[in-house]
Amino acid sequence: MTLAVISSHEMPMSKAAQNRTWEQFCRSGTNHSGRAGTLPYIIRRCEQEGIPYELKAWPGRGYYIKKGEPL
Repeated sequence: MTLAVISSHEMPMSKAAQNRTWEQFCRSGTNHSGRAGTLPYIIRRCEQEGIPYELKAWPGRGYYIKKGEPL
């Protein structure tokens, strides 16, 4: 199953920005997005790579995603 990720706040990202965002997520294991600007990209990439993740959402305040534990 593939998750469809849509955000009205998704930032258009250049290929370089996507690479930097993904590399930062891989290094730190986390990503925070105040308005869910980069969140859809990280979720789609985790889905493509088969990386489990945990998502915490505080609508109107921010979103936090981190690598999850393999099942």
